[in-house]
Amino acid sequence: MKAINKILALGLAAGLALMPVGVKADTSASVAFKNKYLASSGFLFAEEPVMQPSLTYFNNSFYGVLGFNVSSEEGLNEVDYIAGFSKDIGERTNLDVGAGVFDLRDQGENDANDNIADAWIKLKRGLTPKTSLEMGVAQNLEGGTFSNPKGRDWNIALGYKTRMFNLKTDVHYNERYFSPDSGLSVAQVSGNTPFDLGKLSITPEVLFQKALDKKNFGDNTMFGVSVSRNF
Repeated sequence: MKAINKILALGLAAGLALMPVGVKADTSASVAFKNKYLASSGFLFAEEPVMQPSLTYFNNSFYGVLGFNVSSEEGLNEVDYIAGFSKDIGERTNLDVGAGVFDLRDQGENDANDNIADAWIKLKRGLTPKTSLEMGVAQNLEGGTFSNPKGRDWNIALGYKTRMFNLKTDVHYNERYFSPDSGLSVAQVSGNTPFDLGKLSITPEVLFQKALDKKNFGDNTMFGVSVSRNF
C-alpha cells in the first residue's frame, strides 16, 4: 500500500474510534497506547507505536472530541476536532451523526500541513441482550493535497458483548475513499476486555485484519491498551 493511503486513513480512524456512543459522564479523558496506527477503514497509518490522548464532552446527546496522535518516531503529528450527535431511538437502536476536521502536521504532499474533513452516520441495533448489528458510512469532504478524495467507506459489523469481554466483526466496502478502486476492502475481528481499577477504566484490545483487496490493503494485527476516566 502506498504511503499516501496510509496517511489519509486517519480521518475515518479517528472519527469512528473516538465517537463516544454510550458515554455516561459529561466529560471523559482517555489515552490509548498501540503498537501501530491501523485505521478502522483498513489503511495502515503508521507501523511504529503511537499514543492517542483524547478529551470528550457529552451533553444532551451532543458531543465534542479533541484528540491527538503522538508517534514514537515523529512526535505530535495530528490534532482532531470532532463534533456530533448520538441518541438512542427506542430501546434498541442508537443513531450517531458526526463530522471531524483532522489537522495533519507535515504529512501532506511534500510534507505540507493538511486538513482533512470527514462526516459520518452510524446506526446500531441491538438484536439480543448480547448481540448487535451496526451499519455506517463515512464521507470524505476535503482531502487536502492527497489523491482520490471525496470517496466513501461503508461498513457493517456484528457485535457480541458480555460482562468480561466484547467481540466485533467488521466488513468494509471502500468506494474510492482515498483509494483508486471501489470494492470490498477488509474484514476485521476485534476484541477487548475492559476492567476498572479505582476510578480508571483499563481496556486491553486486539484487532486482526484480513485484506479482501490485496492491491490497496494489507493483512495486519494491532494491539494495545487504553486508560480512561469519567468526570
